[in-house]
Amino acid sequence: MINLPDELHVKENATYYFHKKENGAIVLIPEVDDYFKEVRDGEFSEALAWEDIYIPQVREWEE
Repeated sequence: MINLPDELHVKENATYYFHKKENGAIVLIPEVDDYFKEVRDGEFSEALAWEDIYIPQVREWEE
């Protein structure tokens, strides 16, 4: 258990994933609720046209 300052407004009993970066900083990533738990069929469906999809230009994917 880790105590965090109140000014960070962390919810009590919330679940977080910890990630330690190369520079030693610790990042807390909150666990997200299942957005699709109570979704009806077709509610989040969205057809994409080919022009809406990003396509890398020239050799951009190698950068």
